[in-house]
Amino acid sequence: MITRRTSEAEASVLEKSPVFEEIAAIKYFEGLHVKVHRGDIIGEHISRTGTWEDDLSKKPIKRGKNGCLIVDVDANLGYFSLLWAKSPPP
Repeated sequence: MITRRTSEAEASVLEKSPVFEEIAAIKYFEGLHVKVHRGDIIGEHISRTGTWEDDLSKKPIKRGKNGCLIVDVDANLGYFSLLWAKSPPP
């Protein structure tokens, strides 16, 4: 077996490959999952806890139920957009 060290460039490509992704269950909706990247602080937190900023997470759910429009600017994973979109309509 031949082994060799991985260059920083190769490591960067490997980190972005699907091998470094996992599926995280979302706390508020049974059966709802999101793909997160390992090494991303938000994704890892969602993977461990099922939520990101728990108090803030309740706001798009409430607003979605009221029929409000939201704009998720610079959405990392689109987590808040996903919560809003999955909220039952008014």
